[in-house]
Amino acid sequence: MRLAGRGAAPLVPLLLVPLVLAMTGAGAQGAPATRAASAQEIASFDAFRRQGLGVDGGGPATFEIRREGGRWRVDASVDGLASRRLRGLCRMDRAAFHYDGRNWSASGAAAPLAWLAGAGACAAPAAPVRLVPGAPDATIAGLLEQQARLLLRARLLFAGNTACAALRSRDFTLTAIDYGVAGAGADALALYALVFHGGRGVARVWVKNTGRELSAWSVACAPA
Repeated sequence: MRLAGRGAAPLVPLLLVPLVLAMTGAGAQGAPATRAASAQEIASFDAFRRQGLGVDGGGPATFEIRREGGRWRVDASVDGLASRRLRGLCRMDRAAFHYDGRNWSASGAAAPLAWLAGAGACAAPAAPVRLVPGAPDATIAGLLEQQARLLLRARLLFAGNTACAALRSRDFTLTAIDYGVAGAGADALALYALVFHGGRGVARVWVKNTGRELSAWSVACAPA
């Protein structure tokens, strides 16, 4: 992905971060928007899982079933084993699967996730940060450690961005780390983006790594 310049929004993010919406209300005809997995769906996934899921180890399956266009969409995910890296960084892969009513299949490659943990086991938080594939440990650890400082600096850039100005004082939660390139040729600049979700919007804080420090370089925002 390339950025037009400082302060410009990314054209096509490498990491597409889905907005997770809480669907607690009723549908247009009063039908529920979500439901629990049926005994048949659970048994079917267990049988599929015994064939091997492509992730090391793995905890219990998590099912997400929601209504789409009058039909139920059935998905499941399984977390692989977490591993401790440097400076408290923990990483694991999350494999996702889809059920078409007869068979289960993988929904693309397993998603890499990361978080910071203290001494002891790498217990995964409720919402670990989704990573762009191939991100090095040292960079990810630095971004996670400095996310609060980088967001604080980025709020100064919000004021000069029409899409971000209204979100300047909002609370945000880091949900993903993306990657992009600004410029071209000899002037190309590799950037990582901290993707923050708030109640009313999504903010991408593009971060420049000079080798000595991380600094907020530009911002881009969109409604949630």
